[in-house]
Amino acid sequence: MKKKAVVSLFITLNIAPWLALFALSPKSELDLYCQVPFNIRIEKQQSVRLQGAIKTHYYADRSAISFISGNLVQLQEDGSTEAIWRINRRAEFTWYMNQNYLHSITHEVHPAFGDNLPHSLAEAYLFPTYKVQHRDYYQLSRLANDDVIVSVAGMPRLYCHSQTNVG
Repeated sequence: MKKKAVVSLFITLNIAPWLALFALSPKSELDLYCQVPFNIRIEKQQSVRLQGAIKTHYYADRSAISFISGNLVQLQEDGSTEAIWRINRRAEFTWYMNQNYLHSITHEVHPAFGDNLPHSLAEAYLFPTYKVQHRDYYQLSRLANDDVIVSVAGMPRLYCHSQTNVG
């Protein structure tokens, strides 16, 4: 009798977590579209200006895709000429929520038509989201209309529309 109880307990403890995991839906209530223009001036050894827009879609299946398009303008060392590099990239990442924080992990980044930004400049100046294996954390605050304010340390807040409110 005692042996049956131990075997039953062993099976329950080892199988129940897996059953609970499969019973949970992989869907989330988060289904957002975010768009933000940017115009950033960076003063390092050379003057650099990043300008363009980022568009990101967060899907309920915990996948996301982000597009960046714009230019990186670099003042050459002689100070009189500029090099203009075109940015047009797509990043694919997954995300999950932990309380009010969104944690994302970039899995793939692909240059698109017209992108000619050299790798060294991309590494130095491109937003970290567009680097493979980058992990990011954002704080989310949901508004009454289901839209979301996204806060990132050191960056302006983003206003993201719920897909149900996009018309």
